[in-house]
Parts: sequence; structure tokens; C-alpha cells
Amino acid sequence: MLRFSLAAAVFAVTPSLACASAIYTTTIDYTPDPDFGWSSSAARGDRIVIEWRPTAETGTVGETDLDALTFHLYGDGALIWTDVAIVGGVFQPIDGQPRENKPPYMIPNGIVFDFDLDAWALDPQAGLIRFDNDGSVEQADGASDSWNLFLGWDDGTPRANALLYDAYGAYVANSTRGAIDAVSTTRLAAAVPLPGALPLALVGMAGLALAARRRG
Repeated sequence: MLRFSLAAAVFAVTPSLACASAIYTTTIDYTPDPDFGWSSSAARGDRIVIEWRPTAETGTVGETDLDALTFHLYGDGALIWTDVAIVGGVFQPIDGQPRENKPPYMIPNGIVFDFDLDAWALDPQAGLIRFDNDGSVEQADGASDSWNLFLGWDDGTPRANALLYDAYGAYVANSTRGAIDAVSTTRLAAAVPLPGALPLALVGMAGLALAARRRG
């Protein structure tokens, strides 16, 4: 009877522990290119890190299939800018402005993200199809502050683009663009908080074990 009670208690809490969802981190390294007035300084941006949590485990996931999405821009190892774009499946405003799941070029604040989980499963450097994160706010004087990280192509060559405009200074001084050197994605199982019933189950199991020792 005691063994059955212990097994039942363990079985009761096991499903709660098995509900971990995966967090993915995609890192894009690129070499800044001064063409067309972009900065060649790596300090202005040479790495984009995207942290995201999909609601599916296979197939191509888009921005509406994400529970969480955060963009980071680094330059020479230092964090320059972070944008928490999606939380709990909800698109987050940027500087108080609403954001939608439409192409950024159609509206001021848009998000695009596509990743092929099946391709990544075969090659950790594959999977990323595109991303575009745009946020711009019109100021009272007519000037705009823009934050934009995106993936584009020139003559078939993938290029990373990082635009921080006006709020961070002049366009040339605060923007980088360049051919991608490496892309890699890692998967980390999310930490699962202890369910409320687990501490009680553990106490119960301890009590049963103590009772068994007293009987012995």
C-alpha cells in the first residue's frame, strides 16, 4: 500500500514537470560594410541576437507562432540596443506605439520573423528565413526616431542591417550593414517553476517514508 501511494504521488507531479517549452537563440554575425554611407565601425553593430520561443516544435514558424521574441544588437561585444517585441504571444508596443504582425514597410511598427525548425534540426546554421523588426515614432518637430534590424539580400548575398536613427545620432554614425559571416541557432529547454502541488506532494511523500520507518 505504501509503495502504491508513493508511486501515485510521483505520477501525479510528473506531467507538470514535463511541460517545458523550448527557447531558441539565433545569433547572426556580420562584417560592417561602408557602402552607401553605412558605418564600417564594428562598435556600431556587428552581431544580432534573437531570442524566441515558438508554440510549435516542427515546421516553419512565423511571428504569429511565437510566445516570446526579443532582439538584441551588439557591437564589439557590447550591447547597443534591445527590443522586447512579443510577450505571451502579444505584440508589444515600442515607445508607446502599437505594433502589429504586418510587414514593417506597410506600417511604422511591424514585425516579421520566419524560421524553419525542420531545416535547423538538420543543420544548426540553417533555418532562419527572414526577420524584420521596425519601430519608428514621429516626434513633435517632425523628426523620427527609428530602430530597425532586418535581413536582406544583395545579388543573392544575405546581409544583416542595423539602423538606429536620430535618437542615437546621425544615420552614418549609428548604422551598420554587412554580409553575414555566420548564423547559428541553439535550443534550450525553458526552466519550469515548481507547480503549487509539488511541495505538498513532497511533504506527503516524506511523511509516508517516516511512517514506514517507524513501523519498521
